Amino acid sequence: MKLFNRVAIIGVGEIGGSIGKDLKARGLAKEIIGIGRRRSSLIKARTAGAVDKDFLVDRIGNGVKDADLIILATPVGRMAELGKKAALSAKEGAIMTDVGSTKGMIVRSLEKILPEKVRFVGSHPMAGSEKGGPLSARLDLFEGRDCFITRTKNTDEEALEIVKKFWKRLGANTIEVTLAEHDRIVAKISQMVHLVASCLIIANKDVLRYAASGFRDTTRIALSDPVLWRDICLTNNKNIARSLDELIVILRKFRNAILKEKAAHIERMLGKARELRRTLG
Repeated sequence: MKLFNRVAIIGVGEIGGSIGKDLKARGLAKEIIGIGRRRSSLIKARTAGAVDKDFLVDRIGNGVKDADLIILATPVGRMAELGKKAALSAKEGAIMTDVGSTKGMIVRSLEKILPEKVRFVGSHPMAGSEKGGPLSARLDLFEGRDCFITRTKNTDEEALEIVKKFWKRLGANTIEVTLAEHDRIVAKISQMVHLVASCLIIANKDVLRYAASGFRDTTRIALSDPVLWRDICLTNNKNIARSLDELIVILRKFRNAILKEKAAHIERMLGKARELRRTLG
């Protein structure tokens, strides 16, 4: 059963493209519009079967016209600007959501600048890879994955339920959180992890040629788009800094135990880490 007549996706990379492919495969939208900066990306998105029609971002108004749902799937640094432009041509009662990895700055900015006719609900699916681009889009990317949905004092209840239903129909498990909860959680389980991978690469640049599978697997996410991750760092800087501080404390404990040859202490820390890791399955 269709949820929407028209869905406009602004940004047709891996996440936006995967949403489009899933919407089509599951019959959830009559028409899917892709909006992007580069014609080459839009052509790839159409070739991949992610969108039915496409518009360059300078014609964003044509793309979002009559859309029931508008999805911001660009780097977080551009979401507020493009959301504001899209809202100018959005129909009365349109719902806008996003897939941004940070929420506080984005949601507060959009709630201030969007007109009343557009109902905004922040969301963030915990899915994707380091590859990016429309050719990385795939069906069932969100199947079984968690998707955070943010509620604020300004959130429209009907729009909130529709956004939840949208993600559930794509196979995701929705988790309702506050802006602060979201940004604290993802700073720990996603953003700090990316920075650690990047630091491992830089710290070992002189011996990378000898890196085996363990090192390669651990640092795979360092291949992600630097511009995208720069914006993530800048829009959640305090939470990321706190998470790094917590990690530094643990690293110092390991360092001191190793230097002082405290075998039992090292074993306890490694054992605790192994037991905690087992809880992830």
